[in-house]
Amino acid sequence: LPAGAAKWTNKSPAKLVQRGDIVRVRAGAKEGEWLLDQLPRGQSALVSLDAHSGALKALVGGFSFSGNKFNRATQARRQPGSSFKPFVYAAAFDKGYNPASIVLDAPVVFRDRRGKTWAPQNDGGGFRGPMRLREALVQSRNLVSVRLLDGMGVDYARKYISQFGFAESELPPNLSMSLGTASLTPLSVARGYAVFANGGSRVDTWLIDQVNDRDGNLVFKENPAMACRDCAGSSDQPVNQVVDGFNFGAPAPKVDATAAAKPEAKTETPAAPVNPDARTAPRAIDARTAYQLVSMMRDVVQRGTGAQAKVLGREDVGGKTGSTNDHRDAWFSGFGGPYVTTVWVGRDDFRSLGYREYGGKAALPIWIDYMRTALKDTPIAQNEPPSGMVQATLNGAVEWVKVEDMDRLTDYDLNLQSTPQADAAAFDIF
Repeated sequence: LPAGAAKWTNKSPAKLVQRGDIVRVRAGAKEGEWLLDQLPRGQSALVSLDAHSGALKALVGGFSFSGNKFNRATQARRQPGSSFKPFVYAAAFDKGYNPASIVLDAPVVFRDRRGKTWAPQNDGGGFRGPMRLREALVQSRNLVSVRLLDGMGVDYARKYISQFGFAESELPPNLSMSLGTASLTPLSVARGYAVFANGGSRVDTWLIDQVNDRDGNLVFKENPAMACRDCAGSSDQPVNQVVDGFNFGAPAPKVDATAAAKPEAKTETPAAPVNPDARTAPRAIDARTAYQLVSMMRDVVQRGTGAQAKVLGREDVGGKTGSTNDHRDAWFSGFGGPYVTTVWVGRDDFRSLGYREYGGKAALPIWIDYMRTALKDTPIAQNEPPSGMVQATLNGAVEWVKVEDMDRLTDYDLNLQSTPQADAAAFDIF
């Protein structure tokens, strides 16, 4: 035992164990040093996918398979907390909101039909008034997410978010969904984040690449449906010329797609695939919505709750932290290079992990250690705005916005800046 054992426990090694005790030890940093260890009360799960093919790159279901064969990566249903917010934001962006839309971060009270009230709070308390959605996601403001879901409607949001691969029945039919109260597996969350990372396609996860018999003959070869960011039909929106500094005094010009196309646009059409059986994954969301969310989640890493991940030194890293009440669950889901990775930390008995064990403290360091190795020597993933977007200065910030949203920006912003409803006028949420 190390000489410092008494310092750590206020007990001498002789008082910690007795002859005949069975103890768990691990090697220390110094040669010949052994440290007393214990089985952790907490558990963790990690899932990493190729965002473009859905191929499973890594999966950890818990601390020890021999100790407990329950696979938390594929079987544990836990609340993702704030790591679910990007799905809510994506639904809002399909309704006409954008990263610069203003939403009020202020108290609000809802009342159900039985007279019970629900007053959601920000983590740590406090309110910051009107703020842009980009900043709200970076700072993980709960009340902004609640108001956002309230503004677009729960039924619409559930149907939209199910396109990420979730079953609609998994999603709560009330405003609490905005705070990540759905019970989801880490694998399903990772698959959902892959939609953002690959430009809007829903890919299926798979394990086995190929099977050969004992003579080396190919028996099976996986042919996954691949995400295609620029394939025809990837966006239902018209192609328009991208212009810098949009002028608010005029509506977005209706430019003919052929005339507006860049000279190099013709070369973007992919050549006929070598494999005639190649399959394209179905589109889940607009490629432009995926672009906006990727941009925002990169900001979460650059200056938000995921700032520790800046240590990776890559501009393509983005993601979102997640925590639940009493710190029962800690999450970080994100992407970098070709990979999307989700990490969950919690206890099987749903007890608290401990004071201030947020996603950024408990889960993000695991995510960083894995991605540091996974991303070694991989090129930086680009996030270029798709066709059908314009660059505009909105509410003091420069953002890429869908061209058809420009006409309705004012209406949505004004609706969301309205004062909270009085309790007597609140409506059912359950």
